[in-house]
Amino acid sequence: MAYPIYFPYGEPGWKPNWRCESYQGAQGNQSRVNVTMLQYKSALTAVIYDFNPIISAGKLTQQWIVDSYLQVEANNLNFIRTHQQQLRTELYQRLADRNSSNPVLII
Repeated sequence: MAYPIYFPYGEPGWKPNWRCESYQGAQGNQSRVNVTMLQYKSALTAVIYDFNPIISAGKLTQQWIVDSYLQVEANNLNFIRTHQQQLRTELYQRLADRNSSNPVLII
């Protein structure tokens, strides 16, 4: 409820697995691509045509940017926490153990 000026009609925000039509920069021949939270927040702060209320709100803009950054980072950390099997962190653990047991001096 901190930003009613930005979203006066209660527009829905970003949600996980949100898909949009592909764009020219899409990889391969995908017709629909997932939109990350960072891409969504970046699109909201982009300069579009003449006026963007998010960029024109002074200190409220700064607060919104900080809140957006924290939301994106929290989302990334939540993904890392809940997808450990997909990330295969055990491979990195063995690498870290090997480097700690045989330190290499780089000059």
